[in-house]
Amino acid sequence: MKTATMFMGNITQIDFAYIDLNKQMLKGGSLNLSVEVTGPIEEQENVVVDFGSIKRTIKSIIDDKEEGYDHKLWVTKDFGDRTDVDSWVKPGATINKKIAMFEHAGQVIVATPSFMISCPKNAIKIYDHHSPFLVKDIEEYLESNLNRIYQLPISQSLKIRVYLTDTPLLPY
Repeated sequence: MKTATMFMGNITQIDFAYIDLNKQMLKGGSLNLSVEVTGPIEEQENVVVDFGSIKRTIKSIIDDKEEGYDHKLWVTKDFGDRTDVDSWVKPGATINKKIAMFEHAGQVIVATPSFMISCPKNAIKIYDHHSPFLVKDIEEYLESNLNRIYQLPISQSLKIRVYLTDTPLLPY
């Protein structure tokens, strides 16, 4: 089985917010998403997948209102809970986490010792890796969704490599 790699530059811009734990403040940013897709060559069309189709699909996966990365507050998976918030106001209490997240009255509360935000659950994106640009999380998220959408068997699954930059990539 022959494989090929296709590169798609500047597919979409991901706008996000995050909590700078050192400065105890909310910050925002924008990242440009470019992707390499590697997979088996489809015999009839002689491509991995249709370029226009996969580009639109990747954008829709990233923009997804429930699970996507665009227009979300990104919170690392290593967060505390309500008991951490309670300990911040007790003199001499041991603080286990610098950030806490919990549900209250149908909303998600994200708190630090300096501020608290209440928002709908789908406004939060929890990520696993401690990289500021979440490349590994986004690669896994795209691979999983693309292979499900294109219904590819494991032996023919697509492999994704993500590039995130704060300025658009120039064409080759």
